Amino acid sequence: MEHKITVGLRDVKAVTFECLNCGGRLSVSPDKVRMPERCPSCDTSLGSQILEDKHFLNALAYLRAGERPLPFRILLEFFEDAPPLAHN
Repeated sequence: MEHKITVGLRDVKAVTFECLNCGGRLSVSPDKVRMPERCPSCDTSLGSQILEDKHFLNALAYLRAGERPLPFRILLEFFEDAPPLAHN
């Protein structure tokens, strides 16, 4: 048996950045996402320069704004019991 969770872009309540060094998290509005440069908890660099163009974050905010009606919906699907990502 498999249980999935499907959400649309408008269902996203926040984008959360988690520091791999200390586990600190920062949640921000998906409509005005700005990648933090440093962890607010331990001041570790979060490598925001790696996401310089921030295509995904910009696209998320743009699509949620709904300035242009799209002939489709983007849905994200997750397994409810997905294992956590391994930290390197």
